[in-house]
Amino acid sequence: MSSKIDFIFKLLSFTLLLGTSYQAKAFTKEITTSQIEIGGTFKLTDQNGHQVRSDILKGKYTLVLFGFSRCPHICPGQLALLEKTLDAFPKLQALFITLDPTNDTVEALNKFSQSFHKRILMLTGTNDMIEKVVSDYKVYVAADEDPEKFNHSALIYLMGLDGRYISHISPRSEDELLAFVSHYTK
Repeated sequence: MSSKIDFIFKLLSFTLLLGTSYQAKAFTKEITTSQIEIGGTFKLTDQNGHQVRSDILKGKYTLVLFGFSRCPHICPGQLALLEKTLDAFPKLQALFITLDPTNDTVEALNKFSQSFHKRILMLTGTNDMIEKVVSDYKVYVAADEDPEKFNHSALIYLMGLDGRYISHISPRSEDELLAFVSHYTK
């Protein structure tokens, strides 16, 4: 009787192991950039009042992030994380695209930009323009209980020399972001 129980136990263990192995293999399958369409064309205005088109993405690696100038913690923290990486990669550029074009005017973004790396372009536009870019980049945005705030994804997108999406990260440190950019821009 005990050998029958041992056999059943071993059979169940093997089946479980096989199923787990299959699931792990499915989860580690690499997604290529051709499978994910992130990004698109845009025509926005930077913190100095200059028009910026999506063509700016071509020819340089670009970090793209979304937020708003009145964000109390996450957005300023992410912008501060860019400092070391932008210094390490002189040809890398960064775009901060507002989620709050009503309040993030050219003047507001100009003032906000003074606290961060000088190579970060802060972009705004009409509500329709921003909604299109948010949709193109698949950014999660939702209203907060406080009408002055938004809940939103805190991802930094890396765009390649051809202007297309490479990958994204939600870094916890400058070193993590630096390693991420180094890995993809070798």
